[in-house]
Amino acid sequence: MPNSDLALGTALKASVPNPFYGTPFALNSLSGPTITRAQSLLPFPEYTSVTLTSPSLGHALYNSGYVKLQKRMGHGLNFLTTYVWSKNEDTSAAASNTYNGQSSAYQDNHNVNAAWALATINTPDRWTNAINYDLPFGKGRRWLAGGNKGVDYALGGWSVNVETTMQTGFPIQITQTNNNSVIGASVQFPNATGTSPQTSGSLESRLYSYFNPAAFSQAPAYTYGNVSRTIPMRGPGQAFTNASLFKTFTFKEKYKAQFRAEAYNITNTPLFYGPAASISNSATFGHITTQGNYPRIIQIGARFFF
Repeated sequence: MPNSDLALGTALKASVPNPFYGTPFALNSLSGPTITRAQSLLPFPEYTSVTLTSPSLGHALYNSGYVKLQKRMGHGLNFLTTYVWSKNEDTSAAASNTYNGQSSAYQDNHNVNAAWALATINTPDRWTNAINYDLPFGKGRRWLAGGNKGVDYALGGWSVNVETTMQTGFPIQITQTNNNSVIGASVQFPNATGTSPQTSGSLESRLYSYFNPAAFSQAPAYTYGNVSRTIPMRGPGQAFTNASLFKTFTFKEKYKAQFRAEAYNITNTPLFYGPAASISNSATFGHITTQGNYPRIIQIGARFFF
């Protein structure tokens, strides 16, 4: 519905004569002698809904820079570390992620540019690190290369792998119960009260108070909330490390066996999904209730090569 008609308020729910009564368009909710004033003011009032498939409405701006440090195949050591800084802004209501979701609709379909904000997939800082090191002991290595077979079986052929990822969290989208369905809107954002949503303390201490609910208030019907599509405050960041230990045995030069011990999330660090972000659900608003990863997992195995 045109934004100029929002001033009609509750009068939009009033019944008016149905101009399609007795015509081929008089189907379903349009079959009676009256319709709502809101229906009569829609761009295509003869239809109960119109769907525009895959519209090219949004636009985005992505800037980034990265640094990479790499060491290859020297003294049994492979090393790669990268740091990426980025800023991703868009008006798209489609791009989302599993940690902080967002609505796939616009609050004001007549002003898509009003949705310009940090993308929900934006994470400005991301560091990754990967190390593979063949320990320098045993046959063909720097130390104990001339030892007997027993020493080589015990101390030789070991390799260590470590992978680490750390990154900032994703922007949060605050929503409320949609009071504007009568005008054809699919989502409504609340109003900002002027109070900062930031809270202090460790993440674990803020699981049930991740942000300050007093920073937001319900937007009335027939209005658009002034909170941006995503707020600058972010959900929990991510930090996890995987590690593995390998031991390779060689028999008669052409047969090999390998012992493998692998640990996922070796530091047993929990990753959390974003907080419940609907102001209309006061019981859970701002609460983090879901872990996004598994606790430490250790698996042991063996392989035989021939």
